[in-house]
Amino acid sequence: FERNFARWAPEVRGIRNLNGLRAFVESRFLPAKEQLAQRFDLAFDELREDSIQKYRMRYVLGKLAQYVNEQAFDGKEKTEAARLETFINGKVHVEHILPQTPSKKVLEEFDEIEQIQDWIPRLGNLTLAEEAINESLGNRPFTQKAVEYPKSKFLINQSIVQ
Repeated sequence: FERNFARWAPEVRGIRNLNGLRAFVESRFLPAKEQLAQRFDLAFDELREDSIQKYRMRYVLGKLAQYVNEQAFDGKEKTEAARLETFINGKVHVEHILPQTPSKKVLEEFDEIEQIQDWIPRLGNLTLAEEAINESLGNRPFTQKAVEYPKSKFLINQSIVQ
């Protein structure tokens, strides 16, 4: 949006009331946002652990977890459960739901063996988990991990099993 904002600056300076702002948003901002939304959806769908830096993936996962909590608490006050720092700190680890090095038991449970290496780094296979929970999960199959996810204070993890 930076280039657009520079281009739009003279027009924005001329806005004098709420109706003018609404007209500007509808004629300039919303169409530009829609164009970016299509690119974003494609990029987000293709997002993989090995396609961006680890700190950025942790941030994306943290924002997803934060969003789920905010929606659950209906946007009420910023409690610890809704602060981003709750999800991106040294005591929170990236958890691979489908383990990076699948055991025989994991392979037996997985229904698309030929695609397993493609699924492991995908965003949908990743979540953030508290250090103690992540360490207890290890390389276990999903049926065993499913017992631990509800113990997480992160609602997104509690919902994995459901």
